[in-house]
This record gives sequence, C-alpha cells and structure tokens, in this order.
Amino acid sequence: MLQMFASLLIVFASTDYASADYLVTGKFEGSFCSGFVIEVCKFQRIDASGKNGQLFQLPERFDHVTEYKSGRCWRKVHSSWYLGLTGNIPTFYRYIGGPKHLVESYEDLGTPDFITFKCEKQ
Repeated sequence: MLQMFASLLIVFASTDYASADYLVTGKFEGSFCSGFVIEVCKFQRIDASGKNGQLFQLPERFDHVTEYKSGRCWRKVHSSWYLGLTGNIPTFYRYIGGPKHLVESYEDLGTPDFITFKCEKQ
C-alpha cells in the first residue's frame, strides 16, 4: 500500500500541470474544429481575445497550463455548452488589417478547443 502511494505521489509530482509561471515567447495558435459526426480541426493564428464586443490583449504569462512539453505550452479552453449559454467563454480573433483597437480589424475565429504557444517555464 505504501509503495502504491509513493508511486502515485511520484506520478503527480512529475506532471507539468503545476503552479509555476510560464512566459509566452512565441505566437498564439488555436485548434479550431468544425463538423458534427466527422470533425475537421486546423490551427489558426490568434492575435486577440474578446468578450461582449471588447478586445483584450493576450497575456504575456500564465500561472498554469494544461501541458508543458519541449518549450511549448498547451492550454485547454473550457467550452462547455453551459458556459456558452452564460457568455463566459471568450472569443478569439485574428488580425486582418486596420486600426488594432477596432473589432472590425479582426476576423472572429470563435472559441478553440485549446491554445498553444512557445513558452519558458520560470
């Protein structure tokens, strides 16, 4: 029993989902999927996020990520149907040209399953 507890402790301690700082060092990309029975997913560059018609700059650092591997961070975007109904899911945008402070200068990409970016674990 003690050996099993020690093994589980080692597994949890070695996972990368931990409280640390992750500094963003590269461009953001999101995995956007469409389709019902057969889903087709593709990565697209992300330049901003938004909510209720307001744009937000993407963070330069995260306190946690879903996965960290070989200098790349992966972060799950929680997109349950309930959160969608309550409006608590941000929308992500790609810059297409024009004044960067206007929503009209961005293409609405929707909400990805996850975002990924190059990062450094601090």
